[in-house]
Amino acid sequence: MGLFRRNTSKRKRDSRIPLLRDLTSRLSPKPGTVVYDCGSSDGVAVGLKDTKEIAIADLTMKAGGVFPKHCHDSIEFVILYSGEAVIETECGEIFLEVGKVTEMKPGAEHNLVAITDIGIIAIVVPKDEGFPDVT
Repeated sequence: MGLFRRNTSKRKRDSRIPLLRDLTSRLSPKPGTVVYDCGSSDGVAVGLKDTKEIAIADLTMKAGGVFPKHCHDSIEFVILYSGEAVIETECGEIFLEVGKVTEMKPGAEHNLVAITDIGIIAIVVPKDEGFPDVT
């Protein structure tokens, strides 16, 4: 038996919660960059890898920014590499720690609150629409 167990269950997504692709507010003039409206701060995502199997993005956001509630059709892994942040879910708050991996199941509603200026690596498998394309 391996270290990881594949979760094949898929939650039914609440259609009232937008998918990530619905939150993309504008494309940056810089290729491979998407800007999201996060209230008092923009969330800026730079594409690092982009295939149909996987997408990886580097998201930065200023303190006080709130990435709006959304969900994905894909599994998402979030790695905080700087700052302090909280993911709010329907089951409670997840305080992110630098270097720890947080998994969001497909269909899980969540938003992200930047307590301080933050840097996050977000990985979705397979690629989810709304992630920046790498050019």
